[in-house]
Amino acid sequence: WCIGHEIFAAEIAIASEDPKPSDHYRGLIPAHLNIVHATVEVRKVE
Repeated sequence: WCIGHEIFAAEIAIASEDPKPSDHYRGLIPAHLNIVHATVEVRKVE
């Protein structure tokens, strides 16, 4: 969602059998999307 002039925030949920730390997934967000705040929730599934 938009939080300012051309800057955005995001909430991302990851479910994986072999999860990585949230910083790994945060680093995959392309810079051109202008997401300046991202909450990344990671859960292990079996």
